Amino acid sequence: MLDVDATIVIAHSEKEHAARTFKKTFGYHPIGVWCDNTGELLAATLRPGNAGSNTAADHTGVLSEAIAHIPAPHRKSLLFRVDGAGYAHELLDWITRMNTAKTSGRRGRSVQYRVGFAVTETIREAITRVPKRAWTPAMDTDGDVREHADIVEITGLLPKEMTEKWPTGMRVIVRREHPHPGAQLSLFEHADGWRYQAFATNTTTGQLAFLAARHRAHARVEDGIRHAKDTGLGRFPSPASGRYPHREYGINTAWLLAVAIAAT
Repeated sequence: MLDVDATIVIAHSEKEHAARTFKKTFGYHPIGVWCDNTGELLAATLRPGNAGSNTAADHTGVLSEAIAHIPAPHRKSLLFRVDGAGYAHELLDWITRMNTAKTSGRRGRSVQYRVGFAVTETIREAITRVPKRAWTPAMDTDGDVREHADIVEITGLLPKEMTEKWPTGMRVIVRREHPHPGAQLSLFEHADGWRYQAFATNTTTGQLAFLAARHRAHARVEDGIRHAKDTGLGRFPSPASGRYPHREYGINTAWLLAVAIAAT
């Protein structure tokens, strides 16, 4: 299981290629891949602070590097988990092409994905047409039934002109839960009384509750990010003012590699 996520690292001084971030801070926006099975930080890429969260090229690049670090016998069955900010058609098309077991019809590499999916107006419209009996109880990551939380697949309720653009075999699953106090809700959620989250997957087997719980386990990557920041990711050492001002980004890139080794 490979978890992809990016994080903001604030720069407290001028550094080469540091930039304003989407959080209106200033610094870098590195992206990394953690192996959930072992907790290892397999690969990381330094990016300017204004790098996009859903840039497919950045995701495919860092995932390719991470896969190269996995021993060959373990590359035949992979699961990629990405939050909603990482959804992009290009990324899913790339993953689908890697899934040789599916595309060739022969025994080969099996690649599955769980990618967060935006709850758009089209998704909301589909939710309104879900029969009440179709919702089934959701589970926690430890396998227990989660109170006041349900799950349902809405792939068949979405417009054909929308689903035809997706990679073959892609499904959309929606999870609803009673919101916690202070949660930021859309007008649709305020009126409905539920908070909704959706994700896309190409997994064809398993109960919906299991698939949703497996996707939510992506949150464990936050522990890896915190650990990496404690190990050195939280502060890049080289400012853009020194004897070699145009080499500072390379020095900070090397620092990120050292952090990945130390964090592992």
